[in-house]
Amino acid sequence: MSVMCLEDWASLHSDMHKEVYGRRPRFDWQSWTVEQFEAECDTLERQMKIVREAEAEAEQLAISMFENKVASLIKHGAKDRKTAIRWMLQSVPADCNIAGRRLELEYEYGLPHGYLNRS
Repeated sequence: MSVMCLEDWASLHSDMHKEVYGRRPRFDWQSWTVEQFEAECDTLERQMKIVREAEAEAEQLAISMFENKVASLIKHGAKDRKTAIRWMLQSVPADCNIAGRRLELEYEYGLPHGYLNRS
């Protein structure tokens, strides 16, 4: 088993901080001890779990809202899901190719990347 040096701890902390807060921390890590890094990384790990759970909930809500929109379009004249999605894709600016339009629609609805390719 290898022992982590302070540079390794600083790198781990920086990566975890970025995942939780969206940016790298700015601090003088050279004054920290291994124990301080361990404690801070434990805290960040708990925060990461909370963030991931919130992201998963938001993703499920976005999928539900999108699927409700698809169902509404079917109710109002689209013959099927594929047609409803095609109609939605037509509302995306025409300067995109179909792959770009799919990405734009996924972004607009907060869908996970590749969702429209799977459905």
